[in-house]
Amino acid sequence: MGKNKRIPSPENTTPEELALIADAQKQQAEKEAIRLAQEEEVLNASKKRKEQSKQRKAKAMGMLDGSVLLRDGLLDHWRFILFCVGLAFLLIASNYFAESTAREISKIKKEMKELRTIEVSSKAELMSISIQSSVAVALDTLGIKESVVPPMKIMIPKPDQNNDSR
Repeated sequence: MGKNKRIPSPENTTPEELALIADAQKQQAEKEAIRLAQEEEVLNASKKRKEQSKQRKAKAMGMLDGSVLLRDGLLDHWRFILFCVGLAFLLIASNYFAESTAREISKIKKEMKELRTIEVSSKAELMSISIQSSVAVALDTLGIKESVVPPMKIMIPKPDQNNDSR
C-alpha cells in the first residue's frame, strides 16, 4: 500500500518505537477496514440500483401487457377509473369541437374577405356609372338629352301661424 518500510527487529527496538509501530499497524488496519466498508457500500448501492431498475422494468411491462388492471386493489376503484376515462373522453371531444370551430372560423373569414372584395369592386363600378357624364352618355343612347336650363326653386308661401292659432 505504500512504501516498503523495513521493519526493525524486536531486539533492537525501544518501547516507544514498538508503540509507534503498533499505532502505525492500527492506523493501517483502520484504513483497510474503511476501504473495505466503502467497497461494500459501492457494491450494495450497485445492487440496489440494479434491483430498482428491474422493478421499473417490471412495472412498465405490467402496464404494457395489462396485468396492472387485473390486480385486486385496482378493481375496488372502478368508479374512479370510469370517471377518469369519462374525463378523457370529454377532453378529446372538447379538443375536437375547438378544432372544428377554428376551422369554421377560418372558412368564414375567407368568405368575408371575398365578399369585401366584391363589395369594393361593386362600389367602384357604381361610382363610375353614377358620374354625370356617364349618365348623360347612357341616356343619350336612349334619346334623352341633358337639360340646358338650370333647375328652379319652387316656393310655397307659408300661411300665417298667428291667424290659424284661434
